Amino acid sequence: MTRRPGDSARAAATAAPTDTSPEPTASESTAPHPATARRRLPALDVLRGIAILGTLLTDIWIFSGSGARLDDPVPSAAGPA
Repeated sequence: MTRRPGDSARAAATAAPTDTSPEPTASESTAPHPATARRRLPALDVLRGIAILGTLLTDIWIFSGSGARLDDPVPSAAGPA
């Protein structure tokens, strides 16, 4: 039997793939874990708190009826009521 120049490449292409990746160890696990207090940025927490407070105050203003002016932004265009 004679070998042709491409037999080894063809054999490699038709061979079943093998999984050669190592098994992850316990120290390499990718499970999420809570952030520690040391890694948190207090300034960012304050900024988020201010943003939430601003959203809350805006919602209270709009839903209490004071924000009804937002429905008709140009009331004078319709003429006198």
